[in-house]
Amino acid sequence: MSASWVRILAALLVCLALGALWAGRVTGRAIEKDAAQTVQMALNLERHGVIALEESPPFTPTDYREPLPVLVCALAIKVMDVAIGSAPPQEYFQGRRVQLLKYQNILWLALLSLGTFWATRYFTGSFYAGLLGTLLFVRASQTGRLDEAVVISSLYPAVTVLLARMFLKEHFTRWRFVGLLAALAAVPMIATG
Repeated sequence: MSASWVRILAALLVCLALGALWAGRVTGRAIEKDAAQTVQMALNLERHGVIALEESPPFTPTDYREPLPVLVCALAIKVMDVAIGSAPPQEYFQGRRVQLLKYQNILWLALLSLGTFWATRYFTGSFYAGLLGTLLFVRASQTGRLDEAVVISSLYPAVTVLLARMFLKEHFTRWRFVGLLAALAAVPMIATG
């Protein structure tokens, strides 16, 4: 077996193991605080077309939470409502529906893992160091069930590599792109709790 196939197989095994681990940690446990605000704003966006924190009309537009998690969560609610039918708002904060919403965290964790792999591989020059760095970082950032995890933004590792590359290779014309990624890096995981 060639070295490239060994790398592909190793990466595939790591991806499958992490995906299974994360999926097994998603629960229907009630959400609160920041996550509840994200879900409330997403419900209002999906049902009333406005990002708002209020539970009943009048809905006042707000930027209290980052918009990207609200948009993704609203899309997840829309898909869920089409697939299994709409439900009263309170059912999206605990039980089966919140569990389904929390599965989107696997996307954010996958992006975090890919960014960590890329950053580690870039700075070490080693594919296997990238895999090991990813596993160690994911392990260090996880405590308990997935819905209790405290994970930094999935874009931080990518921003770090792009900034380093920009300075090392003097590609200062990419400031706008790096600035956009840095702004998006302020986005936390969504629907946790």
